[in-house]
Amino acid sequence: MSLPKVSYGNYNYGQYANPTPVKYKGGLGEGLTGLAAGIIAGKKKKKKEEKEKLEAADTTSAIAEQKYQAALNENIGKARLQNQKWVIEQKEGYGNAVRDYKLGKIDRDTYLEKMDYYNTLLANLGTFKEQITTISKMNDGQDIDLSLLRSNPEAYRAEMHRRSLRDGNVFISTGENGQVMLDVGTWSKDLGKEDSRINVTLQQAVSDPRFYTPELSYNQDLNKNFATEVLRLKELSQGKGLHTAIVEDGRDIVKFDSSKQNEIIEFVKNNARLDGVLIGNDRRKYYEDNMGNGFGTWKNTEEQNNLVDQALATSMTEGLMLQTISNTKHYDPKEASETRAAEIRRLALENAAKYKTGAKALAEFIAKNITEKDGVKFMTTQQMQLTMQEALKAGLIFSPIMDTEAGQYVGFNVVPQNKLFNPGAAPLILDGYDQGFAEITFQNQAGLVVGGNPLTNDLDPN
Repeated sequence: MSLPKVSYGNYNYGQYANPTPVKYKGGLGEGLTGLAAGIIAGKKKKKKEEKEKLEAADTTSAIAEQKYQAALNENIGKARLQNQKWVIEQKEGYGNAVRDYKLGKIDRDTYLEKMDYYNTLLANLGTFKEQITTISKMNDGQDIDLSLLRSNPEAYRAEMHRRSLRDGNVFISTGENGQVMLDVGTWSKDLGKEDSRINVTLQQAVSDPRFYTPELSYNQDLNKNFATEVLRLKELSQGKGLHTAIVEDGRDIVKFDSSKQNEIIEFVKNNARLDGVLIGNDRRKYYEDNMGNGFGTWKNTEEQNNLVDQALATSMTEGLMLQTISNTKHYDPKEASETRAAEIRRLALENAAKYKTGAKALAEFIAKNITEKDGVKFMTTQQMQLTMQEALKAGLIFSPIMDTEAGQYVGFNVVPQNKLFNPGAAPLILDGYDQGFAEITFQNQAGLVVGGNPLTNDLDPN
């Protein structure tokens, strides 16, 4: 069977068979070209702005670095030369923080945190500078002889730290935790054989003055309070039977009797004002160093204070034994008794006349400063202190007499301040106080006595 034959007919495809050419009028292609040009121009502008912003940030950072570096150098003083590397590191860190914040690389909180670190560092260095100024004035800027310090390593180290800080012998670094560290010279047993140094934080160095303030040893010879109290006890001992007289090299010498040392110790214990002898840290030093109890043993207990008082009393007794009560030219009583008596009386009267005005003023002062209660005349603590001061003006020393039961000052023992002879103490009781009698008493004591007899007969009580 044969297949049917297929033939193609004629069909008109119209415009599809003959398309009309399209003319290009700009359209999309031109728009794309303009957009590309705008993008390029925008990139150039942004690049320019970024460059300007970077230049501004760099300028601000550079100015900040210069100011911060100047402040650092100012505060570390003599130590700046050997610490320039560290200074540069800090100022660059400071400048980078300013730069990064300007460029928006770090947020405000991070920036403020960094600024707090650098500002705190500068503040601590400012305190450090002030401490160095103080250190430089200690001991007039000179080294303190180590023999004058307390005999313990801490005192020696403090002195070496002081010298190191004073001289700028300091190396500064930043520790692992960001703390500023100071490397300073210190003391060691091998000082002189090796360069001993110690690392401390800046905070430790500026916050604890003990780091650079050495403790001096207690020197009793330099204690004016001790010397004054010994002299006061010397004057107070008059008439207590604690003295002895000898003739030596043609001189009549009166001094404390060494055979009565126990009595003298008791006299000191009962009369010495021990609380005011050792002030500040001297009591601790005295207990640890002078009494040989060892560094760090002082606890300020009642027992320890009693031991210190006992040791002071013993030491004062030793001081009194070295005192001379009087030292005068020796006269043979058989040969010159009358001449000597006349000379003594003349000197005594001259001295009495000298203090006559003061005696009168003192007697009047006391009359105005007596308190009376329930028929009893006495003085308050303030009145007593003022009266003792007035007595010194009249050439006298007053030792107060107290009624312990009533807790009142009821009188004084009167002793001459400066005398040629030993008159002994004259008691003055406020109850029944007589101004005229007091004036004569003061004149007698200030003018001295003759042979144990007062000069009343030679003086005009009126």
